[in-house]
Amino acid sequence: MQDVGEYNGHQYPWIAFDELTEHITPGPYEFMIGCCRSAMGAPCRIRSSGNPGRPGHGWVKARFIDVCPPFDYYIDPKTGLSRTFIPSRLEDNQILMQNDPDYEKRLLTYQPHLVKALRWGDWDIIVGQVLSEFSRDTHVIPRVSLDQSWYRFCAMDWGFARPFSINWFAVNEDGRVIVYKEWYGSTGNPNEGLRMGAKEVAKKAWEMSLDDGVTVMVADPACWSKNDETASIAETFEAAGFEMVKGENDRKNGLQALHDLMMAKGHDGRPMFLVMENCTNWLRTVPYLSADPRNPEDVDTEGEDHSYDSTRYGVMSEYVCNPKILRRPAKMRAVNTRPKYDPMTYGLR
Repeated sequence: MQDVGEYNGHQYPWIAFDELTEHITPGPYEFMIGCCRSAMGAPCRIRSSGNPGRPGHGWVKARFIDVCPPFDYYIDPKTGLSRTFIPSRLEDNQILMQNDPDYEKRLLTYQPHLVKALRWGDWDIIVGQVLSEFSRDTHVIPRVSLDQSWYRFCAMDWGFARPFSINWFAVNEDGRVIVYKEWYGSTGNPNEGLRMGAKEVAKKAWEMSLDDGVTVMVADPACWSKNDETASIAETFEAAGFEMVKGENDRKNGLQALHDLMMAKGHDGRPMFLVMENCTNWLRTVPYLSADPRNPEDVDTEGEDHSYDSTRYGVMSEYVCNPKILRRPAKMRAVNTRPKYDPMTYGLR
């Protein structure tokens, strides 16, 4: 990001990025958009190439591939600018295939996920995935109603310039965990926060929790920090009505706890950690997190890790680590009057 500052004030009618997915965040790309201009009225264009599976896989996929079908134009509702994804494979480079006919054979010697990425251009693969056991087929479930036997709480990773993430969890006495709702404080641009004050966020989060009977929030320990007489973030959320619980910030054990839950199976054969399909930002970010190159036992915090952090606080809390405490007074349980779903279909009761 520091390097792009050297282009500040420059103007280029044509800007091209080779291997755009090498950029972990969209910051450099977005900065250079402002340099794409012409005082002489020349047409201005930005073109990029890239392979799936590299560090910026997630944001590039979200920006160019998930928004519309290939070859269609997506019009950004905020800027009116258009963008499109043009897929290509080895067959589109006939010169390479003719001059180096063994190149495809060398590609096919890679590991299967790399073959999918580099030979077939598969953007649904996740190279370097930290949570490699995650599968949409087994860990993602439809949005369903849960009965009163499920204890509900929420967990938060605070953010202002960066997104905040609040996830709502349901836990049963067997220790199965379901992330069933989220509020992701983002502008819609990857890793860009809403810059909402704690009081406003706390008020809305409390309103979002009332229907589920949620009163407990586990949060980033930094929320208890304060430098003056102003209320801390935790105190602000307490004033809104939450019982605030300081989260465990052991990153290594937190990642291991999530690994264990995802790999564990219940008596019905389903994973002990599930996510409802309406948690779109969780599904957009958490599965694509890669390892920290300096610490392989942690995720790369340069990525969009906010939903992951709020999940980590949730699964490290006593409500998940010690499900026996869920035998608590009825007033602490969620009241749910919506229809119940067939447990033989979803295995959730």
